[in-house]
Amino acid sequence: LPMSEKRDGPQSQTTARVFTELGMRERHAGHDRAAIADYREALAIRERMVGPDNPDCAAMHNNIGNALRDEKRYAEARVELERAVAIWTKAWGPDSPAVSMGLNGLGKIAMAEDHPAEAEPYYRRALEIRRKKRPPGHPDIIDALAQLGVALVAEKKPEAVRVLEEALAGVEHDGDATAGDRADARLW
Repeated sequence: LPMSEKRDGPQSQTTARVFTELGMRERHAGHDRAAIADYREALAIRERMVGPDNPDCAAMHNNIGNALRDEKRYAEARVELERAVAIWTKAWGPDSPAVSMGLNGLGKIAMAEDHPAEAEPYYRRALEIRRKKRPPGHPDIIDALAQLGVALVAEKKPEAVRVLEEALAGVEHDGDATAGDRADARLW
């Protein structure tokens, strides 16, 4: 970071990328508060450089929202994720894979708050987008099926069996899936 700030200045795209990378590393290490601070620095730089409605800013809102969710700060997380979805929708349309990522995050918040009926429409829409934009068997589709299936199980909906069977079939045909991925899918 000091090298980037010295070379390119504190308000450069490179410095924003460094803050983003630091945030990702902090979050991976379980230091969510530090990650949020780094992401907010990256967001502030990007907003000054490209404006608050730029998709790069949406990515930072998404990162902040996910870290806030990990801290169980659900109301704040929801605001950040909704902002990301709004920016991505405006920039790239309602069927963007980025939109599906934000919707998935909103579904995770609803599930964390024990509201599977609220999560279900987010997961359904994310799955719909991913089916349009990804080839059959893509890990994003499998993940969306699993998320939806878990919400349906929590709602005690029989459809959960079909959805989770499809997710299992996808995992079993995925050459990159680990033994743990397969065991998790079978457990569903």
